[in-house]
Amino acid sequence: MIRVEVGDIASYAVDAIVRPASASLASLPGDDQETATAYHVRQPLDVGAAVVTDAAHGAAEFVIHAVLASPEKPIFAGGVRLALESAMHQVRAWRFGSVAMPLLGSGPDGLPTPDAASLLAEVVCAETRTATDPPDVCIVVGSDEDRSLVEAHLRRWLAHES
Repeated sequence: MIRVEVGDIASYAVDAIVRPASASLASLPGDDQETATAYHVRQPLDVGAAVVTDAAHGAAEFVIHAVLASPEKPIFAGGVRLALESAMHQVRAWRFGSVAMPLLGSGPDGLPTPDAASLLAEVVCAETRTATDPPDVCIVVGSDEDRSLVEAHLRRWLAHES
């Protein structure tokens, strides 16, 4: 099941939350500071990667860090797509039954919100459709306007797949 809600992602009691991250796992604009603890990596990760760590704060047990940008590569559509696909791969690999994620890639230094919503809807719909045991996915946004936008893109992709 895929749903969209307006809320605070840190308060969602799910197996894992997805957070936008830089190649060093540092916070990006739009990251919930409650979930943005000081994570460290030995080497910068590639844009499009996703890694799982324990959650230091909030109601989720794990955090999936979706790498959207690096010093050499600002946020771009292809990187967001890869990061979403990698995050959903981690959901399957870890057999998470529920996951919450924000509107990855949108914001002042990112993609226009409609583009980020379209990418998110496309990837989440494709990944849940092909899963043997699809997870419950909650897309957590900051406003009713964003909720309506994401829901419209989800309806479009779900209709496209039928």
